[in-house]
Formats: sequence, structure tokens, C-alpha cells
Amino acid sequence: MFALDALLERLPDALVDDPAGKRLRLLGEQLPDALSRRIGLEARLGIDPTVDLLLLAATPRELGILAGTDPHVQLGDALTATAPWQGAARLARRAQTLIDTGSPLPPGIWLELDATATELVPALFTAAAPDPGHPAAHTWDTVTTVGDILREVAGADPPAALMTQIARVVDSPLTVRQIGCFTGRPNAGVRLFCAHQVGTPLTRALTAAGWRGAADAVEHWAQIAYEFGDRVHIGLDLTATGTLPTIGLEITLADAAQPHQDPRWAKLLDLLLALDLGTDDKRDAVLALGRAYELRLPHLRRYRQGLHHLKISVSGAGEASVKVYFGAYEVTE
Repeated sequence: MFALDALLERLPDALVDDPAGKRLRLLGEQLPDALSRRIGLEARLGIDPTVDLLLLAATPRELGILAGTDPHVQLGDALTATAPWQGAARLARRAQTLIDTGSPLPPGIWLELDATATELVPALFTAAAPDPGHPAAHTWDTVTTVGDILREVAGADPPAALMTQIARVVDSPLTVRQIGCFTGRPNAGVRLFCAHQVGTPLTRALTAAGWRGAADAVEHWAQIAYEFGDRVHIGLDLTATGTLPTIGLEITLADAAQPHQDPRWAKLLDLLLALDLGTDDKRDAVLALGRAYELRLPHLRRYRQGLHHLKISVSGAGEASVKVYFGAYEVTE
């Protein structure tokens, strides 16, 4: 994947060192450049050098490649023969139908690929409800949508107990926006990404959703997330037996503001480093993100590289860790 190679060449070594870059390139060699319109990377802010890969399939052509219906570009047989990629193909065919029928549900599918795994197995993330500004969002049947997604990914009806847990979250003060399925981790359950009404205690909403965890720690980090971010989404993991205690707080800024455009990124990173949740080199590398560049693949393609969001994870014991999400997207204007 030449676009991935070009991005890696333009990133600071502190974020993606040479071994991590080699592992990412091995992933990219198994995938077509036609899926490189938007490339994401997930790095730990601490000393762990692991970096994982994310790719977005959202256009009809990208979804066709994932679904196996594109006449010109196909995924390799070694991938398409496996159950996780067959689930991804079914989900992509569903997304094609969403486009064809004019559904208000966004069709995009994010593929997350673990760079340290022995096999290329995608985790899949897609919308569970229309975008917040769409009129249909207020009355959308999110539980049925989530059930449909899980059925496509697994090729079978989801467990009734899991759907009961999902319904409890949907009925809580949290607003479910997206669902993640970890096809390579059968015991991981599913992840719901939720919005939360600022001004009300987050742990009260989580408790209504069935969560039990480190309430004081989550409230502490939620206050920091809301102080520094314009939008905060809550990542909540569920299994058929209940909601897991770990919480993810995903922080983004309006208009995808980059570190050189908004000083809040630097202030947040300084705070995290003061709490021993990152390294100086990675802080400096994150603050250096945000630039444009051009490639010929073989036609001229323009990309913008930069920081997307930052996630603070809080474990059941109240311990925090941080990941940064960055990458590049093709600019068509």
C-alpha cells in the first residue's frame, strides 16, 4: 500500500519507530491502495511502541472491494476465505444497500487491524444511528440496527442476552452512535460509542446503562475530557453477561483543529505527561502533526496528515492510559 508507505515516511519516529513501521507495511502489503483514501493509526502515548492500522471503506468503490463485488480490485483469497473477512463482506454489502436506498444511516465501515497479531483480522466499526443533525436520529430504532449489524458480521443471530444488554444502554441517558465488533476476539463482546449530555454526571448515565466500575476515576477524567475537548464520546464494552468496567473517553476538537491551531492539545498533553501517562518525545511528535503533501499513485493525489482524536481509557481499577489517533485523508478539492 504505497499511500501507507508515504504517510509513514512523513511521521516522526517517536510516534512510529522502525519496527512498528515495518509491521504496518506488512499489513499494507496485503491490502489494495484503493482502500487508502483515509488511513488511520493508533499509537500509545506511553512507552509501548505498538501502532495499529485503521482504514475507512465508505465510497461505493471501497465498499465494493470489501464486499467482493468490485470488478477490478479484489482482496486476496487468503483473506476472503476467513470468517472475519466474510463478515466484513456481508457488512459492506449491507452498506451498499444503505446507499442504494437512500438510508439516513452513514454507510462507512472502519477496519482496525492489529499490527502485532499473527493473522490479518479486522475489527469493524460502523454507525448504529444517523448523524445527530439528521431528523431521523431522534426516532431511530438503534437496537434493531445494532442487531442487524451483529447478524451480518457473525452470519447468525446475536445472543438474546447480549441484545438485552444493548437495549439497556440504548434506554439509558447515553445516546448510542456507533458499534464496534472485534471479530478476532470472540470473548471481547461489542463496543458501543455513545454521546452524553454535558452537565449531568457521566457515572449516573453509565450506571443506568448497567455499568459498574471506578466511578470517582471516571468522573475525574470525564471532567478533564470535557474541559479540553469540544466533543467527547464514551466507549462502552458489553458482553452477554453484562457491561465491562473499562471506559474509553474519546476527545475531539471542532473542525478537526490541529495542535498548531488550538493550544488545548498542548495543554492536555502537558497534563497527561505530568501524570506520567506519556513521554516527552511522543508529546512533541503529536504536536508536530498537521501538514499537507502530494503523491502520484500513479495520478496525483493530495493528502492532509494530522491528529484526529485522543482517547483516555479508565480501567475497572481506576488506572488510566492514553492513545492518540492520527493519520491522513485524501483531499479532493
